[in-house]
Amino acid sequence: MMEPLLFSIYGKENIIRQRPYEVYLINGFWYLAGTLPDDMLGGTFELIVEAQNGRVVELTHGK
Repeated sequence: MMEPLLFSIYGKENIIRQRPYEVYLINGFWYLAGTLPDDMLGGTFELIVEAQNGRVVELTHGK
């Protein structure tokens, strides 16, 4: 559901490289984050979405 948003902002290949994603439901908010292999340099996305209505609360990408 959130991949199209991430693809449009950060690029499809970039986001796909961050699979598998970490996904947690915490206090009514979905927390999604990318992962990278230990030998890969770079950052990952972090996305917080309100579970009740799907509103994006925060979206960042580290370097």
